[in-house]
Amino acid sequence: MLNEIKLGLGRYWRWTSTGPKWHWGVGIGGPLLALLIVISAAGGEEEPANGGDVDSQVIAGDDDDVAPTAQAERPVPTSTPTPLDPVLTQYQTSLLDIFGDYSTAMSGIGSDMQRAGASPGLILTSSWQTSVAVNVALVRVLGDQVRALTPPTCLRDVHALLLRAVTDFDASMELIVQGIDRLSAVSLEAATTRMVQGTDKLTSASALFAGVSC
Repeated sequence: MLNEIKLGLGRYWRWTSTGPKWHWGVGIGGPLLALLIVISAAGGEEEPANGGDVDSQVIAGDDDDVAPTAQAERPVPTSTPTPLDPVLTQYQTSLLDIFGDYSTAMSGIGSDMQRAGASPGLILTSSWQTSVAVNVALVRVLGDQVRALTPPTCLRDVHALLLRAVTDFDASMELIVQGIDRLSAVSLEAATTRMVQGTDKLTSASALFAGVSC
């Protein structure tokens, strides 16, 4: 059985080390970063104040030589930024916090798996198991936090994809725990599959989010 787990971890390590950069961090780092960038950009949008066009500005000069004109006396037009929807603002802020923590947890698990891939005996040590367990527990908590969010109407489809993604991530965590407890390469391979499926949904959610105008 130990040889089996070595084989599974070896495959996993090759998958993370030889594939695209987003494979690092259990295959989720890149898509998570993309989602965070999209959310951050959406949250930072604000209509710029109109400082007035050139024709409405007063040109400074010698008061004795230049007589005031009716055009110069017009007040400079300004515009008030459209107030942001508080539900949208809260949702974006919550997603930034939650998926920032997801990135930390997944990177931690990815690092542990890479170390175990290089030295399979680590999977039997309590320190390695504790490190994985802490991040697995965090992923589960974060999944519950995503489910507790109330999305604005314009982002319901995005939220639905995020819910499906975190369901895959939760399933992946269960399989990782099974793989460690049972020394099962099959469970670890299945965990990788569910992680990739969740990552694909996360990528789709990012693309959909970027195209939504709330």
